[in-house]
Amino acid sequence: MSLDLEAAERQALIERWAERHGVDAARRLAEAEDLADAVAAEITPDNTVDTYDKSWRVWERFCALARLPEHEGSRGALVAFVAWMLREGRQNGTGYAPSSASTHLAAAVVGLRQRGVKVSDDDQAEARATLEGLAVKLLQAGERRGRGQAVGGDIDGLRAIARTCPDTLTGDRDKTLVLTGFHYACRSQDPAGC
Repeated sequence: MSLDLEAAERQALIERWAERHGVDAARRLAEAEDLADAVAAEITPDNTVDTYDKSWRVWERFCALARLPEHEGSRGALVAFVAWMLREGRQNGTGYAPSSASTHLAAAVVGLRQRGVKVSDDDQAEARATLEGLAVKLLQAGERRGRGQAVGGDIDGLRAIARTCPDTLTGDRDKTLVLTGFHYACRSQDPAGC
């Protein structure tokens, strides 16, 4: 969404609030909106922002190659995007793994909506159904993409991790997090915030 359009929509919203609740309440509601935006920006993890940026660049590359407008999220554009990603979307001309294509599709839709493009849930759902159908076709053809399932942790690996932890309070904390996380089958980011 352009900054001018965003500013105009915000001003119209503030004017509606002023009509309904008075100028002081409208000012406080606008401040609450600013706070909500700041909190959303603060709590969005850096890796999420990086993924959105990367996926938008994939969308831009697709649109340039397909000669489609970047700010159009129609059913046909999204389905073509999915097919292109699985066929040849990576920089080296090979197709993405379905899981990566799914991430790029979701993030491209977020990027389109952030830019003021209306993307219907039905159009997005059809693109996702196309992705799932094409992923099944890949599997039926015996083609597997991506890294596959991560190697499972085992006792020897846990011992190796525990040996690398220093004999300090921080090292004891790290060992505790690793051993507890193993027991509960946590992902790496789960204890990272502790």
